Amino acid sequence: MTPSGTGRAKPFLFAGGTLILIVLAAAWHMWGGRAIVTPPRPDTIRVQPVGRADFTETSPWLGRVESKGAVTLVSTAAGRVLAVLARDGAHVREGEPLFTLGGPLLDPQLSSARAQVRALAHELALARQMALRQEEAARLKVVDENVPAAAQTEVQRLEASWREGRARLASLEAAATLRAPVAGVFTARRVNPGQDVAAGTPLADLTDPDRLHVVATLYVRDGAPLQGLPATVTLDGQSAALTVTRVFPDQNAAGGTRIWMEGKGLEHLLRPGAEVSGTVDVAHHRGVLAVPRSAVVYDDEERPYLFVERSGTYTKTPVVLGFTSEKAVEVKEGLTASDRVVVEGAYELYYRDFGRTYQVED
Repeated sequence: MTPSGTGRAKPFLFAGGTLILIVLAAAWHMWGGRAIVTPPRPDTIRVQPVGRADFTETSPWLGRVESKGAVTLVSTAAGRVLAVLARDGAHVREGEPLFTLGGPLLDPQLSSARAQVRALAHELALARQMALRQEEAARLKVVDENVPAAAQTEVQRLEASWREGRARLASLEAAATLRAPVAGVFTARRVNPGQDVAAGTPLADLTDPDRLHVVATLYVRDGAPLQGLPATVTLDGQSAALTVTRVFPDQNAAGGTRIWMEGKGLEHLLRPGAEVSGTVDVAHHRGVLAVPRSAVVYDDEERPYLFVERSGTYTKTPVVLGFTSEKAVEVKEGLTASDRVVVEGAYELYYRDFGRTYQVED
């Protein structure tokens, strides 16, 4: 048998449970996803008025460092590259050897030129001795006075041939050991040891490290003015200020615009030939509504929210964000200038109300 008290309790328990469910359902229907939280304010929650801030719109660029003053080293004779004597990117002094050339084309010419100079030097020495003897003989009336003049003419001919031979040898030796015509940075090397080159082949560049600029490509809306805009280049944690000094009218296939940028002191940070990147300040937005970055919370779909203080409660409010700086973010929609927002402890509020905000329906 069932006790009589137990039988009467069941309808009351059922009715009470149903009433609680109805109240909870009504509450959920009323407050739904608005996530209004009304805890006492803990010490970890800090609220402040919405502020205003200035933002700079930047456009990233990729580029290469070049020198406005550059000398191209060119092979002056056909030959084979035997050695490259300077490392790429090295600062070299004027007169410093950079390449040695030789091989089956150049080496025989060098040997022939050296043999010719030696032979001419020997002939010239003999001709000078003969000219001295002829002068002495003419003084003693042993030979006609025209004989010394002929001997001196032969000396002059041999001297001219010897000088020409020495100049040709010096030219070949200079071709065999190419030296830096000016001081600069050894860059843009085009050849390697063992490679045969023709006369007039460009081998490398010497660039002036004190006259650098950056040639870059960036992507901006059509018609956006770029001339004179400030820019920044960053390399190895160091930054330098640049200015856009030239904008090329043509664009690449992807719509990129090519620009030149210059700045002071670049030689201390950059080297010719280096691949670098940075940003150009393309626009400024001043006095827009903004909050600290710590005020923004994101859901699992990366949608941004702010907790706004209204009538003693914190309301999770969806917002549309704009420009971002290191400390602040622009709020384009969802706030008014008179609002106060949670700037510390926003995620604590977010996760405290997570179950109610994202409750899954049965």
